[in-house]
Amino acid sequence: MKLSAKIQQEEPGKQLQDVQENQQQKAKMVALEQKVDAVTLGRNPKGSWNPKTNTPNIVATLVKAGDSLIVKLPPKEVYHSEVMNVDVQNGDEFILYGDEIVHIENSKVPGAETVTPDTLAPDTLSMLPENYELGNETVFYPIVADQQGRLVLYGTKDGRLWGNFQISEQGIPASSIGGDKLKTASIDLSRLASEVKDVMPVNYDGSGLTIYPIVTDQEGRLVLYATSDSQLHGNFQISEQSLPAGSVGSDKLKTASVNLTKLASDVAQVLVQSYDTNGRTRYPIVMDDDGRLVLSSGQDGSILGKFDLSLSKVPYTSLPSEVTGGLITTYEASNVTRFPLVMDQDGKVCVWIEKDGSLSGKISLAVGSVTEESLSDAVKAKLVQPAFSRLNSYNPAHVQLEDDESWRGKRIEIPLSLPGSGIPFHRFPSLRVPHLRGINTTDVSLEFRRSMSLAIRGKVYQGTFDPTVSGFVGLNLRTPRFGDASTAWPPLANPQAGDYVERFKAGSTTEGGLPSKRGDLLVYNGSTWGVQPGPTSAAKPGDFWRVTAAGKFGDLDLKVDDILISTGPEFNGGTGTFPRYIVRRPGEFFVMGECSSANVPAVTLDGALYIFSNSSTVKGVAGNRGDYLIYENGVWGLYSGGTVTVAPGATFVLNCSNANEWEVRRADVYPGIKGITAYSQVATLYLRVSDGIVLFSDSMFGNGFIGTTIATLVSPRSCTTESFGGGTSWDVLSMVHKRIRSGDIHAGKLHVFWHGQNNQYDTAQTKEVAYRLASLMGAAQRRFLFWSVLGQRAADFDGNRITVPIQEGAFAGTNHISEIENFYEYTFPRQWFCPRKALLTWAATQTDVPDLQYPGKSVAETAALYGVVPLNVFLSYASLPNQGKGWNFQGYRSEGTMPTGGLHLDYFIRTDNGNKGYFYVNNQGVWSAISFDFTHLNSFGGPILAQKFYEFLTLNNL
Repeated sequence: MKLSAKIQQEEPGKQLQDVQENQQQKAKMVALEQKVDAVTLGRNPKGSWNPKTNTPNIVATLVKAGDSLIVKLPPKEVYHSEVMNVDVQNGDEFILYGDEIVHIENSKVPGAETVTPDTLAPDTLSMLPENYELGNETVFYPIVADQQGRLVLYGTKDGRLWGNFQISEQGIPASSIGGDKLKTASIDLSRLASEVKDVMPVNYDGSGLTIYPIVTDQEGRLVLYATSDSQLHGNFQISEQSLPAGSVGSDKLKTASVNLTKLASDVAQVLVQSYDTNGRTRYPIVMDDDGRLVLSSGQDGSILGKFDLSLSKVPYTSLPSEVTGGLITTYEASNVTRFPLVMDQDGKVCVWIEKDGSLSGKISLAVGSVTEESLSDAVKAKLVQPAFSRLNSYNPAHVQLEDDESWRGKRIEIPLSLPGSGIPFHRFPSLRVPHLRGINTTDVSLEFRRSMSLAIRGKVYQGTFDPTVSGFVGLNLRTPRFGDASTAWPPLANPQAGDYVERFKAGSTTEGGLPSKRGDLLVYNGSTWGVQPGPTSAAKPGDFWRVTAAGKFGDLDLKVDDILISTGPEFNGGTGTFPRYIVRRPGEFFVMGECSSANVPAVTLDGALYIFSNSSTVKGVAGNRGDYLIYENGVWGLYSGGTVTVAPGATFVLNCSNANEWEVRRADVYPGIKGITAYSQVATLYLRVSDGIVLFSDSMFGNGFIGTTIATLVSPRSCTTESFGGGTSWDVLSMVHKRIRSGDIHAGKLHVFWHGQNNQYDTAQTKEVAYRLASLMGAAQRRFLFWSVLGQRAADFDGNRITVPIQEGAFAGTNHISEIENFYEYTFPRQWFCPRKALLTWAATQTDVPDLQYPGKSVAETAALYGVVPLNVFLSYASLPNQGKGWNFQGYRSEGTMPTGGLHLDYFIRTDNGNKGYFYVNNQGVWSAISFDFTHLNSFGGPILAQKFYEFLTLNNL
């Protein structure tokens, strides 16, 4: 370990005087070196340091004890730092100890597998049950810690092992030590650092071998120890061989390795018995309860005893002559075809062996002993289970979009929206098509370019993020999220150190004296609550931050220079959202902005991507407008695409084999949102299916018991509901991305998507997201279904009657709902379910249920006449006076005041703004207002729709 004297703060540019010529300083350095060698240094990593440019300034950065920097240089290069007056190379470390900056050479840095005092951080030292200064008799070295940071296993300076562990293989009773179990042979001499070996007691066994204790019992006696010749000794118990504990000595035993040389002399003397007539000595291996030999070995290596051959075939050539001689009775040897092995009580052969070695006869198989692999195809065909049928049967409802030169093709739409920052290009969704064609229907010029198929995860740079800035770090996520209606301060009743909850409430507020915003974490450190701030409260998909300090945030372990990327907010009804993030992986890129000779990139991190704003040379790379300048593996490179500019109103035709080979942006790089639709030709290719179901939606599957009822109906198949209330199609897609990156627990299931309710008029978004969801199912056997948008039963008044424009327009085929249904029918035939039509089919049975919005008509009649989904699946008739029957229509009422007078069950239909289609009803002389949720089905309608979907699954064998 080398030391460098601290630079004077008041003279940061002055070089140190030559240490070699300053004897007083040299003596001080030696003393300090000895002191540092003897003390465990806790480290607070501050990143890397470039000694050539002194970036960052080493003195200004190392300000607190334990602050450290790692030297960043090309491999094997040695550089003399004028600032620190020392030769350094890549991997060297500088750490602030006291008022001195300590230089640790790369070769002196402890390895990852070495446990020494130098590797302990201050927070680890603080957990030790004893924490004495060096020189005291007892110093603890932690070896294993549990998830809460408590010590499970540690060693002391006197060489003894302490902690919670159990070594049942060595015959130590569980109660004598207790706790977690050590892995077999997990600690050996080669893993111990010299500092640890030096403090272990040195004992001799008379043969000159040094003994290293590994485990001792409660009385301090050695239970397990190693000698300097790498042999393992101790108290072993080998219960399989019925040997008493302590009877086996010598080196470590391996499976099936017990032979004469491994047995202690007292054991060998007991075992050696000569009682075979052939002069061979037999050694008992297994004995029965009466002490009789069951299996024994001879000196010549043969194994004798009682064998059970019921699980294997015995070939004729393996039978000794005395056996074959006894079997052959009435036949000449040349005519023998089978040999009897077992006879029944009547002397009839039950089991015999053929000459070819096969076994024949009356064989009774144990229950469960015949596996599927043992069955013939003919048998399998008769025993197929429904789930297995779904897995393997051909089904024309399972389609993949394919290009077959348009023999079976039809024209389809390929929409694309241009959200967020205007600088990045946006790729078309994955779709196998021969070309893209269309018209630029926007009012700005568009730039098309060939996609480089880069995984560009970060789209809009939002600045830096430090997860440690507050000093509070959450380790253990607890529920509920703070901000739900049911929660109050403090967020947890009995918190433990490291517990945290997510800040869920909208906006920025103060609870418990702690200002926080949505997306922050409320953390308990063992005594007080604090806030670990999140990056933002309104992150959009593709927003990203550069991490400036190592730490943990939520479910993510972050390192310096990680790129933290938003996948969008997770929705949970109304304003209930929480930002969700992932970390950039190697090979993924993030857009830092534009570049030119006048706008040189400032960030040099792997994955940084800049886009040329004009033809120029940047970082030694010549590029044209729209080209990508990327930084990877320490080198700047060019990804050239060649842009094609299309003016407003102009047509475009782009050749490709997949739509995602092209990407586009606004030529003015303005961040305003625009949409564009291309066209092409596709056909379908049928695929097989998998089993298991997951339901993804905005709020729809989570209301009216739809998801839970489907799960009950399809049981015992697994069925999971993922509902994100208030989310748009893009938001549902974002959460599918998050689920895939968080373990992909739904891979292989039938994916059912119901989205677009909250963006139903933006049909381009609904269609584009459908394509993107379908392409994501490649790892899940492409088994997916879509539900079309149901549309609200929101009422209007045309002066003569109540109308339901959305559903009536869908029934007539003239509005956005029918447009989405037609899209699913043409693009995913028989791979979509229409909840609107399913409920209209069911409505035919509701002839005795009045439609209160259409006086004198039943819901069956209004469904057939206008295509209006039955009112009773939205409005709970069970809660109405007389269950909605016998009501007396008194007219339409635009006034916002309650009626007066009238008789029992008189009612008005409201036509005032914001309340059209609601009711005033007289219940025993008291007027009341009746309203309902016209978006979500009620607890009566939800199970009905779920039953219709179950029938759809059964009919299509899905």
